[in-house]
Amino acid sequence: MSGVGEVSLFETGWIWLIIFMAPVSLFFGRKARLAESLLWIASVVVLTHAAMMCHVLDYWDLRSDRTFADPRATIDDMQAATADGANKVFTFLFGWIPALLWTVLWFGLWRLGDRLGRRIIEASLADSKGR
Repeated sequence: MSGVGEVSLFETGWIWLIIFMAPVSLFFGRKARLAESLLWIASVVVLTHAAMMCHVLDYWDLRSDRTFADPRATIDDMQAATADGANKVFTFLFGWIPALLWTVLWFGLWRLGDRLGRRIIEASLADSKGR
């Protein structure tokens, strides 16, 4: 491809939602029993996967729009700009895997921070009682 219609990863607004949705959603999710936590995680995974699909769809729309609007575009460029079926299907079928990994990573970090914070508070309370 000759660089016609190229789109940066960060040109669609969805990528920022993908990056920040899981940490923010998990941070504001209330502490609950395991079943409620799993339901909350599943809903965040579904929302992250939906944002990934929107990102892929917007990416290919933007790429094809730019390619067809560029007078330098060749027939090969136009065919490459519309060859998006496999990417959409792959994201639809398997996009939940990175969405799950991203969500579980942030859930684990959130839980780790919560436990470390509690230990620090308990240690400082124990120190203040000992004095």
